[in-house]
Amino acid sequence: MTSKAPNMMRLFLGQVFGIRMNRTIKVKVTKMELDEYVMKYYSKPQICYVYDGKYETTSGDIVLIKELPVPRSAKVRHSLEKIVYQVGRTIDPITRRRCTYFSYLDDAGTKQTMDDVGKNQTNADME
Repeated sequence: MTSKAPNMMRLFLGQVFGIRMNRTIKVKVTKMELDEYVMKYYSKPQICYVYDGKYETTSGDIVLIKELPVPRSAKVRHSLEKIVYQVGRTIDPITRRRCTYFSYLDDAGTKQTMDDVGKNQTNADME
């Protein structure tokens, strides 16, 4: 039962690493492959050529791509669905605030170090 449903959309998550072609980007997708002898999964990188008609991506972006029902060319078989994370737009997973290395970026563009945030929280907890 390995047949695919005709209307099934396949989505992949990958990282952009090549943007030199005309409206086409190269994306590295990591798939997990089972080694039946050891019965363990190993990561297997796969290179996909993806159609990007609006030139939205830069090298290093994490993107969501979908498989096209009909390939655009011999190599281009996927299209860009969504940019998940842009390079330079790092978000702290705990506080959901933009950050750069060890400091937060406020909406006004000023930096606030993570040590200052921790000190302010501990002072508020003591009162």
